Amino acid sequence: MGVGRVARAAPDGYSLVVGIQNTHVLNGVVYTLQYDPVKDFEPIALTARTSPVIVAKKAMPARGLNELIAWLKANPNKASQATAGVGSPQHMSGLFFQSLTGTEFQFVPYRGAAPAMHDLMSGQVDMDIDSPVVALPQMRAGTIRGYAIAAKHRLVAAPEIPTTVTRSILMTAEALVDDRYILATGAAGAARLALLDQVYGPDAERIMTAIGIPRGGRVADIGCGTGNTARWFANMVGPEGQIAAVDVSADQLAVARSSAEAHGLANIHFVRASAYDTGLPRDHFDVVHCRLLLCHLVRPLDALRERTAITRPGGLVICFDLDITGLFSVPATDCYVRLQALFASHDRLRGVDGALGLNLPRLFRQVGLVEPDIAFIHPVYLRGEGKRIAEYSFFEASLHVVRSGLTTDAELKRLAAALAAVAADETIMVAQSRMPAAWARKPR
Repeated sequence: MGVGRVARAAPDGYSLVVGIQNTHVLNGVVYTLQYDPVKDFEPIALTARTSPVIVAKKAMPARGLNELIAWLKANPNKASQATAGVGSPQHMSGLFFQSLTGTEFQFVPYRGAAPAMHDLMSGQVDMDIDSPVVALPQMRAGTIRGYAIAAKHRLVAAPEIPTTVTRSILMTAEALVDDRYILATGAAGAARLALLDQVYGPDAERIMTAIGIPRGGRVADIGCGTGNTARWFANMVGPEGQIAAVDVSADQLAVARSSAEAHGLANIHFVRASAYDTGLPRDHFDVVHCRLLLCHLVRPLDALRERTAITRPGGLVICFDLDITGLFSVPATDCYVRLQALFASHDRLRGVDGALGLNLPRLFRQVGLVEPDIAFIHPVYLRGEGKRIAEYSFFEASLHVVRSGLTTDAELKRLAAALAAVAADETIMVAQSRMPAAWARKPR
C-alpha cells in the first residue's frame, strides 16, 4: 500500500520509499499491480544488499552442500522447503536452486518467515532458503543445520559459512537467467509439435505467402524445434535457396535433421545455438523467422535484436507469438478458466510473457523495425485433436507447475478429467490461444 501511495504522489521529490525485492520485483511477478515498479520510480541509491542462506532441519543426514544436493537427487520430491508464500523470496530462491542443481522438492507455504523457521526447527519441514537475519541465530544455536550462503563472498558477520560459489553453484544475481524450455523435446515432443503445426501452420503459411518468401532466398528459422516450418521454407525458396534452422536443443535438431533427410531437403543447414547469440552472419538473411519463441524467453527484446542484426537491410523479420488471453471455452467452463490462470501464473513466476504476441509491434519499433504490420490467428474447435492442443501443452509442463507450488497433483487429476469431458462435448467450443503475427523490413 505504501509503495502504491508513493507511486501516485506528486513527483516533487518529497515522497520517498525504501523498496525491497518484494515491492519492486517479486510482487510484480505474482500480482497485478496498480503501478509499474520500474517506470513509476526514480532510483536514488542502493542502501543494503543481502543474500539467502541454505539451511535444513537438524536431522538432515547431509553434512555439506554437495551432500545435500546428492541427497535431494537421490530422493526426488521427498523433501519439503518452507516458504513465506508463493512468489516470496524463499520460494523464488528455491526454484532457482532447483534449476541450478537439477533437484526436485516440494514447497510448503507459510504466513511469513517466522512460522516457516519455527517448523524447520521442529523438523516439520526439511529445508529453507532464508535471510541471514532469520537463519543465523538458529544456526548458531544448533537448532538447524546451515550449508552455504548464496553469494560470491562470505559474510563478514559469519565468515565460517561457505558460499555457493565455492561449491561451483553460481546462485547469485550475476548468474545467467535460465531460459530452459519446459515442454518435451525431441521425439518425446514431436507429436505435440506436429499437432501445433496443424493448428497454426496453415494460417501462418498463408500469411507468409502473402508477404512473399523469395525464391532462391536465404532464410533463418530461429527456434526451429522439430523443423516443421523450416521444411516449408525449404520448399518455398527451392533448391537454390538456403535455410539456417537454429535451436538450442540437440534433441529438437536431431528430429528436424532426420525429417529433412526423409523429405529429401538438402538446402537446410542445422545450427545449435542460443536465441540470444545465433552465431549467424550479420546483415545476411532475406527473411528471419521465429514462431512461439519469444514468449518462452526472459529477454525477448535481446532475442529480437539478434533477429534484426542477422537480417540484411531491406530484408524481412517475421515473428509469430502467443497471446494466452485468447484461450477460453464457449460456454465458459471452470476448467478452461483455471487452465488459463495456471498458464499465466506460471509464466509470471518464470519471468516470461504468455501474452507477448500482443506487444510485437511495440517490440519491433524498439529494435528499429519502424513500420510493422500485424495479423491474428485464432483457431476455434468443436471437435478433434486441435481442440486439445492447450491441454496437451499444459500437461507436458505440469510437473514444473506442481513444483512451483501453484497447484497439486490432486487438482491436476480433477482438471484433466474436466478438460477431457469438454473435449468430448461437441456443444462446447474451445478457442485456442491467439497467435499474433508481426512483420517488418529492416531499414536500408
